[in-house]
Amino acid sequence: MRFKLLSLVVVLLCLVLLFGCPTENSDPLPTEVAATEAPTEEPTALPTATPGPTPYPNPYGAPEIHLYSFPAIDGSTATIPLTLALMQASLGCSLEEAEARLDFSTTDYSYYALAEGDADLLLVYEASGTVKKELDLKNNADLFPIGKDALVFIVNADNPVDSLTTKQIQDIYSGKIKNWKQVGGEDKPIVAFQRPELSGSQTMLQKLV
Repeated sequence: MRFKLLSLVVVLLCLVLLFGCPTENSDPLPTEVAATEAPTEEPTALPTATPGPTPYPNPYGAPEIHLYSFPAIDGSTATIPLTLALMQASLGCSLEEAEARLDFSTTDYSYYALAEGDADLLLVYEASGTVKKELDLKNNADLFPIGKDALVFIVNADNPVDSLTTKQIQDIYSGKIKNWKQVGGEDKPIVAFQRPELSGSQTMLQKLV
């Protein structure tokens, strides 16, 4: 009995020595844990957005407008100078920049561009009767007169006739007057030039003359 008790004590002492003593490679426990700051991380830089077109300051105090967010304008070729002037005045851009942005068709075709959503605004002459009827412009478009225009008739520099009345011009284009001698000129046939059917000036000629 004594031998067994002694053996048990020896075993316990061995266990205490084995697990209780520090080994050569083990670090001693710190008596005090120093407070350390968490490492700071550099903020991740956000990707830089690709800059858009430079906005032009509006001289009239309106919000800045980008050249390429300007309404898409179409219309009659005769209104191109007016449109360029409008773009320069409202955007402050150069003539070259305005010309590069502009893409005009012709009078009647511009109405189709507006109907199909390819244009936002027209600076245009009156549409022909065919286009008015086909697109029902009276109910499908907002039309605002912004100016007046005139038809100018030109004769050759060698033609002795230097003036014609409105009635004479109407008779020439209706076929009642066919020779220059009927209006005080030489005995030569009149060749009355005019624009194509779908031209804005031709529509004006048919309406006014």
